[in-house]
Amino acid sequence: MIKQLGAKIIRLCLVSELTNRTDYLELVDTIVTLSADAGIYVAISFMRISAEWTPGETWKPDLIMNVTSQKPLLDFWDLIATRFRNQPAVLYSIFNEPWIGNYSRSNFTTAWYELALIIARNIHAINSKALILVGTVSGDKKRMLYFDEHPLPEPNIVYVWHDYYANDLYKQYRRFQYALDYSDGNLSVARVELEQFIQDAALFMLDLDLPVIMEEMGATPAFYDRRDTKEYYPVPYWDVEIQDRYAIYDKYKLTWIQWIWQRDTLTKDGFGLLGDDGVTLNPRGELLAANI
Repeated sequence: MIKQLGAKIIRLCLVSELTNRTDYLELVDTIVTLSADAGIYVAISFMRISAEWTPGETWKPDLIMNVTSQKPLLDFWDLIATRFRNQPAVLYSIFNEPWIGNYSRSNFTTAWYELALIIARNIHAINSKALILVGTVSGDKKRMLYFDEHPLPEPNIVYVWHDYYANDLYKQYRRFQYALDYSDGNLSVARVELEQFIQDAALFMLDLDLPVIMEEMGATPAFYDRRDTKEYYPVPYWDVEIQDRYAIYDKYKLTWIQWIWQRDTLTKDGFGLLGDDGVTLNPRGELLAANI
């Protein structure tokens, strides 16, 4: 179905502790093989260490700062790079949303740069042609304003970022003007602001010959605040905003990946593209199909 839609890339988010299981690795092998045979790239992403998700994934800052062991992360990439060293369809997204936590931006960005460089060099020691995706610091409004001055001194690096209108509207550290204007129905103004917002966040990297991918974004009519109020909030004109994003990405010829390919009732919180039957596209998925 993904092939029929015309998609050229999927993102496969993995849990490092599960790679100890043969059946898990065999499933990954199957997905990679089927995708490659269909002409689709697979961006393997290190999502988390444990299969048990925790709000905020509070382990991330300490791991990046080397307060807790980085060994599970480094072992994971040694395994994946070795397993797929001869598979050019595999891309390596080394860490999902490196979250800054309570650390200072200066200390954290330096630590993330150093860790990203170690991982990239380890992967390239196994596969010199590997394309490596490096994410921006999550929880930092500066977005890519670190890597423009400190690009990793390695070949085959692409920088990636994540962004959601729903988050930008409600997250305490965000509430950006473009999101507020979409919410208020000021759609033509919001479209201009959205393009400038994306330019300021990441597209300026293109002028520096530093490639970027919009690795994760999505649309939802309702946002659930997991951490604070534990309430649902409406996301007005979500369908207009996501189509404006598609058009802006197309204008700049960007690769983009939408979250998430799974069944999900449209009226509740979630970003899924398939309906409850897990087979047909819901309205979010139909918008995706119309814009691939």
